[in-house]
Amino acid sequence: MEDSRYQHHRAPGGHPECPERLLAVGRALSARKGELEPLAARPASDEELLRVHPAAHLATIRAAVARAPGHLDPDTYVSPESLD
Repeated sequence: MEDSRYQHHRAPGGHPECPERLLAVGRALSARKGELEPLAARPASDEELLRVHPAAHLATIRAAVARAPGHLDPDTYVSPESLD
C-alpha cells in the first residue's frame, strides 16, 4: 500500500518516521513487485478501527491530532494529517 499523502508525515529532525524511510521501503519492495498485490490506500472506517482498537484509544488519537503537531508519546509523532 502506497500513497503520496504518506510523504506529508514529517516528524521533527532525526525521527525515524520520515518520508525518506518510506522511499527506502518503496525501493526495497519494488524488487518484489511481481509477488505483491498493490492496494489503494483509503481511510479506515470507525467500524474497522474499533475492531482492533478500544474506543478510548481512538478518542486519544483524535484528541492528539486536534492538538497537533506534537507527540502522542516519546516515540510517536502526531501531525494534523496523522488520521488521513
